[in-house]
Amino acid sequence: GNDHLVMLTVDGDLFTCGCGEQGQLGRVPALFTNRGGRKGLERLLVPQRVPVRGKGNRSKIRFQDTFCGAYVTFAVTQEGHIYGFGLSNYHQLGELHLHLSTSPACFGKAYSLGRAEYGRLGLGAGAEEKSTPTLIPDLPSICSVACGASVGYAVSSDGRAFAWGMGTNYQLGTGEEEDVLSPVEMTGKQLENRVVLAVSSGGQHTVLLVRDKEQS
Repeated sequence: GNDHLVMLTVDGDLFTCGCGEQGQLGRVPALFTNRGGRKGLERLLVPQRVPVRGKGNRSKIRFQDTFCGAYVTFAVTQEGHIYGFGLSNYHQLGELHLHLSTSPACFGKAYSLGRAEYGRLGLGAGAEEKSTPTLIPDLPSICSVACGASVGYAVSSDGRAFAWGMGTNYQLGTGEEEDVLSPVEMTGKQLENRVVLAVSSGGQHTVLLVRDKEQS
């Protein structure tokens, strides 16, 4: 994240370190987020396991993936549950009572929630802040998604990339700096004969992992 690090072990444990002022470490009480309390800065700066257990008497939860936002952390369990902790000033963690099923109701669909300015949710003109996952319309079957500070991306099952959000610094690949409120396909000479495998975004730039169609 902006000032914290999350690590996933081969055993499915989650470790965090860094700044915990917004709850993004998932293990430090608010009272100790400044200097670490009696344990000192070691509580913050030395990687330590995030203690997470399921409801009732279920055994320890094990994770298979994790990723960060600026001041938030998400982790996916081996059963497909999503856990999140940290800053949620624009509902980026969803609602506290929200229940996500482990059995997907649909496959290949992209959803967004949180702050809507600059078109970062991809929900079109007039979209407002969302506190629950909302389907992004007009996209083909999607196999992966990514986001930056104010942008969003999706990679389709047939190897195309779509982008939306703030266009400043040309990070949407449209050749323009205008904001894009709904997903548009990223095109250009360099992508004509290539299949997009993955996309990732930094603060003001985008990187695409591609493969020549001849190799597909």
